[in-house]
Amino acid sequence: MLIAYNKYKERVLIRDILKNEKYYCPICNEELIVKGGLIKRRHFAHKPNRMCSEYRYADMCEWHINWQNRFSKDNIEVIKIDENGKKHIADALVNNTELEFQHSYMPYEEFNDRNDFYKKLNYHVIWVFDGNDIFKKGYNYGPFPFSKKFECLKEINEVPSNVDIFIEGETQINLFTESGLFLHHVNKIDEKEGIIFDGKCTTEEFLDNVNNNKPFKFAKEEMVEDPIEIPIVYVQSNYKYKKLIDIVDQYPNVDYLIVENTMTKYEVLIDKYNCNRIKQGKTAYGKIKSTYGKFMGNTVEIYYKNYDVWRFKKYY
Repeated sequence: MLIAYNKYKERVLIRDILKNEKYYCPICNEELIVKGGLIKRRHFAHKPNRMCSEYRYADMCEWHINWQNRFSKDNIEVIKIDENGKKHIADALVNNTELEFQHSYMPYEEFNDRNDFYKKLNYHVIWVFDGNDIFKKGYNYGPFPFSKKFECLKEINEVPSNVDIFIEGETQINLFTESGLFLHHVNKIDEKEGIIFDGKCTTEEFLDNVNNNKPFKFAKEEMVEDPIEIPIVYVQSNYKYKKLIDIVDQYPNVDYLIVENTMTKYEVLIDKYNCNRIKQGKTAYGKIKSTYGKFMGNTVEIYYKNYDVWRFKKYY
């Protein structure tokens, strides 16, 4: 946690603590210790074996702290109490929106309890899950796979009306090398198929909407976003299949050529260098389009070059 109480029950941010002063948990009133230093940023923590229920599934990692630091001191770790005296601490509370930043595993019971708690208090709840490790493995487009971190979502039949769920991750912006960090909005959850998105927004757009209480308008999730400022030429297929060298000869001055192998059903991205190798009768390599709509980072050898099984798709 970043905020604790001093002996006067005043909220104190971790960077404002005084030497030899004692600080206490706002929920259980236990004395806290300060952790972190050169490697991990400083934060308050309970003493060993004295963790209170509110922080059982908290993980004060850099990712979590970075998200909280995007908000002012008055908006983070705000205590709310229901009519029965039950307490929860919001990671951030802005206008009528409560935000939860989740990096580690949380059981469904805890996830559901927080949603119900804030619903009774008429708050809209936004969950932001850290999915960067999964996206880095190549999952650029949904369905997003389940892992232990997202098990709490697996139990949901339908996203509650007062809840929005986002999964943060870096995805490819265009066909080639650029990438960007997005918050992917969860549309529905299928226990077998996985987590399905209906759009995404940047961190800046997300913060602007939350801080100004604006509705979200998501950029639609697309299989591949074509590069800007590069003309794209499409042709209608005439189902006349050719040898790969015939297609390469037909488009001699392009930087990239995309063709489909009608035998394997793969789309292949071939750069100018490998197009020239095909013309020379040499071994050539290309990138195959995955089921997620992204051309793989690694190149593979192109087979069946001399078979009449190739169809031109587009060029750049």
